[in-house]
Amino acid sequence: MNNDTRDKIVKDLEIQDLPTEAQDEIIVKMGENLIKAVTIAVIDKVPVDQRDAFEAVGKAGDQTKVREFLSPYIPNFDQFMGEVVREEISAFKAAKAATLAE
Repeated sequence: MNNDTRDKIVKDLEIQDLPTEAQDEIIVKMGENLIKAVTIAVIDKVPVDQRDAFEAVGKAGDQTKVREFLSPYIPNFDQFMGEVVREEISAFKAAKAATLAE
């Protein structure tokens, strides 16, 4: 990750006052949480009877085919993913604020 991207993430998460090591740890954990959140949100959109097929497409590793498979269930994947990411960032900020208020 380049410095501009890292700086944007630090600003978005509002963690610029923390030491660099703590920022890095939060960024890594946030990345893990975002992957999980997007994965769960995607799986929730795929009908139960199509999940085995989705798993097979996913295991093949072709991102174009994954997007093609998902397009009937998630017409605008980038927008969908952006919404999930924004929700997770908001949840992080709320948890941070609650922790600081204690």
